Amino acid sequence: MRITVSITQDTAAQARDQAANVTTSVRSALSSVDGIAEEDIKTSSISLYPKINYPMNGPEELVGYTYEQTMTVTVNDLNNNTLSDVLDTAVVTGGDDVRIDGVYVELSPELKRQTTDAARKQAVEDAKMTAQLLADAGGVELGVIKSMADSNISRPPPISYSPSIGDMAKEIARDVPTPVTPEDVEVTATISVEYSICNIA
Repeated sequence: MRITVSITQDTAAQARDQAANVTTSVRSALSSVDGIAEEDIKTSSISLYPKINYPMNGPEELVGYTYEQTMTVTVNDLNNNTLSDVLDTAVVTGGDDVRIDGVYVELSPELKRQTTDAARKQAVEDAKMTAQLLADAGGVELGVIKSMADSNISRPPPISYSPSIGDMAKEIARDVPTPVTPEDVEVTATISVEYSICNIA
């Protein structure tokens, strides 16, 4: 999941300093969650930009600077409450300064390989059944495979999470764990198979 600390202050230095303090606190709190190690928390992006106000009448105004630092947190076990604990810990610790940018579910490399291989085998079997059906309908004999092409992709579905803000968010996170039920990850294998055909004498 992606967690962003966003701070706006009068100066860039003030925004950076406060963001550093909040980020340190959030990282420390997250690393104390069962199932989360230091290496599971990575800095994925840092940005600093001026915050400009555009009034209806009059010139634009510089109102401060926003410093943002985004962390990617990897949760390896989705069969327990670790994901909920990470979300709630981030909200409780960071409060209004924290934004949850998204939760994404994906398979581990080994599990992805296993499920993709199984999908490939099923796709080849389905291709043969379809080819045989078409051959029977066309009154021809299905021959040997002339060529095969393989392409596959797995799509991790994003899970939206929009915590409330301020003290209400902290109380909600503290009293009622966030219910998170990850969607299934769909693994698709696309196999193109070309068969030869023979006329039935």
